[in-house]
Amino acid sequence: MEWCTIESDPAVFTELTERLGLETQMEIGEVFSMEDVESQADCAGFILLFRYDKGTMRPSSSSSVGVADDPSVFFCKQTVENACGTIALLHVLLNAEGVRPGPKLTNFLEFASSMPEAELRGEILGMSDDIRKAHNSFARSEPFMSEEKGSSEGGEAFHFVAYVPKNGALYELDGLQRGPIRLEAVPESAPTASGAAAATSAAAAAGAEPAASWLPAARRAVEERMARYSGTGEIRFTLLSVKGSRLHAAKRRLGQASARLAVAQQVLSSGGGSTARANAMVAFPQALLGAGWAPEPTLGALETQVAELEVAARAAKAEVDELQAERAAWAAENERRKHNWVPFAIALLEECHRAGKLDGMVEKGNERARELVRQEMERESAKKAKAASPSSAAPSASS
Repeated sequence: MEWCTIESDPAVFTELTERLGLETQMEIGEVFSMEDVESQADCAGFILLFRYDKGTMRPSSSSSVGVADDPSVFFCKQTVENACGTIALLHVLLNAEGVRPGPKLTNFLEFASSMPEAELRGEILGMSDDIRKAHNSFARSEPFMSEEKGSSEGGEAFHFVAYVPKNGALYELDGLQRGPIRLEAVPESAPTASGAAAATSAAAAAGAEPAASWLPAARRAVEERMARYSGTGEIRFTLLSVKGSRLHAAKRRLGQASARLAVAQQVLSSGGGSTARANAMVAFPQALLGAGWAPEPTLGALETQVAELEVAARAAKAEVDELQAERAAWAAENERRKHNWVPFAIALLEECHRAGKLDGMVEKGNERARELVRQEMERESAKKAKAASPSSAAPSASS
């Protein structure tokens, strides 16, 4: 069965991670500049989209290609057309430390990992109903059948690859290669996706982001890949970061702030004291309240603590509301991507015809098309005239 093409959009890839049934809540973000790569705290890996060109698909000259020395690096070869986006995502999720894949992906990983050859693992992926259904959930409605196959970019093809740190090395995982590409060694102290919410929250509280020492190597790898298109004018690249869910982390912060506020308010209403503090904290697990946290011992300090917790709870609630609104917008965008707009277009044209406006709209469109053709012909004529003019000729050797 065919696999559809999918867009390199955070909304699409985030929903895809959800449909794959991860236990660890993840999300996908877009990186808009190379300077931002090294500031991607809590990043489990990157996915790069670029125009497929056979001449640029060679591995880096400084890399070692083939089956990785580390057998724990999961890699499968792409054997299904249009599956490269999902394969790149799986290469990140199934290799990132601390990401719990869930039952569906665990079954796939265990079965596929038992196969010695990457091509066989790719065939198993292609036959996975769960993964294919998740991937094809983004298929656009095709009201008309076409015998022509090709991408929406004028017949050009685009490809996804993944960059993931694992066991002290940065790997480029490209389903079109023979195996994992070990790019360079990186410190093993890099943060992982596990404990994402706590790590991000602690860093934010300290006014800084946790360092991820593999990120400079990832930036070099992405820049090297993009540099292969130098001189071609190619600018169509998309870099996605795979990281812990901001919404999940915000909900954890809201839950902790609300629990602490409830405890502090109960102690305050009871007049304080060690007994009131102990009774109030029994209602909440220490893991939710946070290790070492406790209500202030004096009433004055307790009142200040309550005020601060009210501010923290309101801020966390506002963040949760904002991120939930973002997710709702993403869901709406994904529905529009899959919607069949042809009936709407036909109904609109019929209504314009009944209103007597269609002929005028068609003529206006034709005029605009003729104007664009005229402008293009003028530009071509100007180019030819400039090339033929004496001033454009090279200076003579006698000078």
